[in-house]
Amino acid sequence: MNASSDYAAYIALVRRHLPQVGEAPLSGGSVLEDLGLDSLGTVRLLAELEDTFGKELPEEALHESTFQTVDSLWEAFQLFAAPVAD
Repeated sequence: MNASSDYAAYIALVRRHLPQVGEAPLSGGSVLEDLGLDSLGTVRLLAELEDTFGKELPEEALHESTFQTVDSLWEAFQLFAAPVAD
């Protein structure tokens, strides 16, 4: 995968966790909580994100601001996620 296809896969994954969004445009600045993502949904989204990309966010990166917007989560994942150890 390249960066563009990774981001497209990420957006598709996030969209699955926001069922009320449907096919409406999803921008990088979209606030996840405003789109219906609650605390349980956040945990599920993070687990699927880590499984899909084979990386995990360290605890130090798990801040409320990380999960603020579509792009804040993607940026944190790109900056801080490390490959999952086998």
